[in-house]
Amino acid sequence: MLNLSRALEPILSAAVRKTDQSIYDVQRSLATGKNANINAADRSVSNSIALEISLWAVRQQSINQTQNIIDVARTGLDSATSLVYQLQTLASSASSGTFSDTDLSNMNATFLVLAKQIISTASNATVNGTNLLVGTTGAVFYVGISTATRSSSSMTIAGINLDSIGAICTALSITSSGAATSAIYILSTQLTNISAGQASLSANYMAMSINSTAASSISSGLEGYIAALENIDPTALQMKLQELNQQQSINYYLVSQMNLHSERMLAIFK
Repeated sequence: MLNLSRALEPILSAAVRKTDQSIYDVQRSLATGKNANINAADRSVSNSIALEISLWAVRQQSINQTQNIIDVARTGLDSATSLVYQLQTLASSASSGTFSDTDLSNMNATFLVLAKQIISTASNATVNGTNLLVGTTGAVFYVGISTATRSSSSMTIAGINLDSIGAICTALSITSSGAATSAIYILSTQLTNISAGQASLSANYMAMSINSTAASSISSGLEGYIAALENIDPTALQMKLQELNQQQSINYYLVSQMNLHSERMLAIFK
């Protein structure tokens, strides 16, 4: 029987150590709110995903900045549209032939002030050095969602050239009925150009929104995967801790009984 006790001793000792470690891990998980038993492979995956999430955050920020630039340009085109409508109103009045030369001169001065505001509107649509309303070059934005290369793909948004439209308008005159009639036609053409620009920017903004939704969805999915690896169920862990404590009590009882039996067996030979 003494030999049996010696054989059981390492088994029980190992069980006590294993249960102690399990209790420690559960307590640490409950204290930190994170799974303390993630293996090296899962930890490597978690770290890799965390890096991917940070890259998506950068992409999301770039998308948001691009949408802001587009928004400013769209607002500028809305203002320009209103200004051109005012110019058309003045030109229509001047073309009626019912105003004196002095009146036409005064109306033309107002016309010129409004036309110059279109140019100002274009130059003021600058965000962080980028302006989509000056020139036709536009800008390149890195807002794609290429996970294969972990790099953002680019998207070119063409410029609207509102400053050129403003220059055309400032070159017009409504000092005579004939000039005003000609101005009405030219202003109508500029409205068409502005409308085309608005449609283009709206399409680009929609593309940004699609990219933004995709980036947000992917980030959420990745965060959910990490949460599944790392987060805990406190209720389940509390129950497990109770079971481990009960198991450890049993382990200690068996060890104590084994030790007591060994002492009694040894006492026979004294």
